[in-house]
Amino acid sequence: MKKKITIVLMPFLIFLAYAQSVNEIARNTIKSTVSIVTVDQNMQALGYGSGFYVDINTIATNLHVIEKCHTAYIIDNNTDTKYEVDGYVAVDQKNDLILLRVEELKGPPLFLADNGLPEVGERIYAVGNPKGLEGTFSEGIISGKRVFEENELLQITAPISPGSSGGSVVNNKVEFIGIAFASMINGQNLNFAIPVKYLAKLIENISSLEPLSKISSLTGIISQNKNLYNEGGVNIKIIGVPSSIDYVDYTIMNKTEYPISNISYQIIVYNRAGEVINYLGLTYSWEIPPHLAKSFSLRVDQSYNNIVTFRVLNYKIID
Repeated sequence: MKKKITIVLMPFLIFLAYAQSVNEIARNTIKSTVSIVTVDQNMQALGYGSGFYVDINTIATNLHVIEKCHTAYIIDNNTDTKYEVDGYVAVDQKNDLILLRVEELKGPPLFLADNGLPEVGERIYAVGNPKGLEGTFSEGIISGKRVFEENELLQITAPISPGSSGGSVVNNKVEFIGIAFASMINGQNLNFAIPVKYLAKLIENISSLEPLSKISSLTGIISQNKNLYNEGGVNIKIIGVPSSIDYVDYTIMNKTEYPISNISYQIIVYNRAGEVINYLGLTYSWEIPPHLAKSFSLRVDQSYNNIVTFRVLNYKIID
């Protein structure tokens, strides 16, 4: 007698990554976005910026948003409550990134996309708080990929206004692909974002909590590697003042005991609203002897009546 065999076909599910509607993207991204208010020692407001959760109490933003402040406050877009920043847990000067810690905050983090760059033409969305207007949502595309001092930037058409710096740029799956960084107001729709891969690397290097007051002492030195830098404070000093409407004069000063060369540095020009209007990366390859200096005059569009800042990224000591 043949044994009867019953075959049962089990149902199965196929999970597909899908694009969300624009309304869903806006709603989900705004929930993860915060406003940042910076103040001076007299508790007077210095400026506004944006940030977003990468963990329930950890917020990513641009370093330039907070580097000149005495302290900073976070305002969650879902409330009117103001929370003081406890400090920072990671910083990347070269890519203008910092991770802030606010223990009292608990917000929904954004998921990070993979480390690959999005394609030119890909639809993207930017969320920030321009001029303190919370939860401003804009749509655009990736219009280009640029290389700046060996680091990559995303050129986007989604508008970035003062206060939007540090906000998130996401794709249609609400995956974080970049952080709003700069807008060149002397161009048309020239906006830039820092790719996700640099933030992902920074998140992997989270360390102990440091006070915001320590940020100013970091300016001008990116590493304490003894093979490249003198141990201790800033040993290269760049001093700059606008000399005319288009030029800035500055001096690179070697304060070490050794000849130095291959000095890599950034010049950043802000307007009075705090918006980045020019961003240059330069390297001076020639030798500067100990305790001597080299002066420069450089054409920097719209430098007059704006704020010009400098950051030394690295330099090489000549044995």
